[in-house]
Amino acid sequence: MRITLLFCFILISKGVLFCQDSSITAEINLDTVYLGNSFSLQIESKNTTLNDAKLELDHCNVRLQHSASSRSIVNGIVSSSLTKNYIITPSQIGLIKIPSFEAQVDQTTLYTEELTVVVVPNPNQIVQDNDPSFFSKESFPVTSPMKSKTREGILNKSAKNRKRRKF
Repeated sequence: MRITLLFCFILISKGVLFCQDSSITAEINLDTVYLGNSFSLQIESKNTTLNDAKLELDHCNVRLQHSASSRSIVNGIVSSSLTKNYIITPSQIGLIKIPSFEAQVDQTTLYTEELTVVVVPNPNQIVQDNDPSFFSKESFPVTSPMKSKTREGILNKSAKNRKRRKF
């Protein structure tokens, strides 16, 4: 019994049992950047094992801003995702080539496309908006601020009644 449960757990944890479609994507929020500004790179891996190579680019300061992962099993269907967000600040004018990333699925290797960013001079010291919400697939509903409500009920009525009574 224990061996059977252990075997099932191993199958599920490896994503072999009823795994969904697999993919890997890489996106940038800006394709042209003024020198001195940053751009964001997001790598998203779904139902794959992302090769964990450190991102190193010539003449750039690269820092990992955020990393998130999730795994779920619903009705025997295993799904997992890993998202990494990088902030990249170029230190030189020219082209930056972001290499292809790879992920493993069973015996198959998936690749992202190579990305290119153009870094241009910035004589006017323009500051570009590097908004990380660029990558969000769904926007959150915007709600108006709550209106303050005057509280009505037993307490306020009794407070009014107390003021009226004379002893």
